[in-house]
Amino acid sequence: MASVQEPKNASKSALWTFATSVYADPAVSRAALIAQDQAGMDVNLLLFAAWLATSGAQLDEALLERAERLSGPWRTDVVQPLRRLRRSWKQSPPHESAYAAIKDLELAAERKQLAFLEESVCLDDERPDAKTCRALLTANLRTLRRYYSAEQPLLREFERAVAAALGTADENADR
Repeated sequence: MASVQEPKNASKSALWTFATSVYADPAVSRAALIAQDQAGMDVNLLLFAAWLATSGAQLDEALLERAERLSGPWRTDVVQPLRRLRRSWKQSPPHESAYAAIKDLELAAERKQLAFLEESVCLDDERPDAKTCRALLTANLRTLRRYYSAEQPLLREFERAVAAALGTADENADR
């Protein structure tokens, strides 16, 4: 396993707060998991892209590369193995408490990954209006779609769900 340093501010994370709030919406979580399972996309990167939009920031290739450098090894070496184990135990865990422990470890690992992602960017306190936020969400997800070579419909549903959860839905934006 590669040596990965723990993020500095894992306990005080605006991205974690945002991610848990938005992901709690069933439409967002469903769309994110479909993108993960069908295209291999990282749910935390999807949530990071959405959080950047709400923060008035655009996810360009340079920022995505920096975010991947900081969070990619953690995702590969810690988050994904825990997820594979949890999923393999979902139907018949060796013991219920073992399954719960793996689920908790996976969640803690995802929280650390989000802290790594948050450290990759320095944001100011200004927040965009709803129209700008939606435009940034579209642009940020387009960057991720290119990175993953994913098909547009996978991210279109995630974008709609996040926009609705954030109150930035624009009926004309999806046409």
